[in-house]
Amino acid sequence: MEKGVILNSIDLFDATCAKVLAQLYSQFPLEIEEFRDHCLGLYDQQSISDETNRKIKAVNQSIVFLKQNGYISYYGWEGHDTGIPKYNMKLTAKGLEKLRSTPDGLVGNDDDLGSALAKRVQSLKNLSVDEVVKNLVKAVFTGGA
Repeated sequence: MEKGVILNSIDLFDATCAKVLAQLYSQFPLEIEEFRDHCLGLYDQQSISDETNRKIKAVNQSIVFLKQNGYISYYGWEGHDTGIPKYNMKLTAKGLEKLRSTPDGLVGNDDDLGSALAKRVQSLKNLSVDEVVKNLVKAVFTGGA
């Protein structure tokens, strides 16, 4: 993991959503039996700092947002959405429908939103987010660019 990279909260949201949705889409219909937020590589779990705590909270709340808005489902530790680990994480019908869409100008001829997102996430470093990823994530939530 790169040291000293500071992502603002919206960048952490975009990176988290992109990575979670891309992973779930790539392995659909299989679920992630046990998911741990730090596996996204967006913060150093060994670090103890205010910045790391901010990142941990932003990543966690981004995943909760995906669940609360019906894109993914999972079971948290003892029934808590914010718990770690998260169990049986998978795309919902709504999440799958969004990722199978093909917004004009955002994806290639043979790609849907989920495939384009998965390809782009694979090509990025752990702590990076670019305009393409931001636009793909925006398309998931708005239906277009």
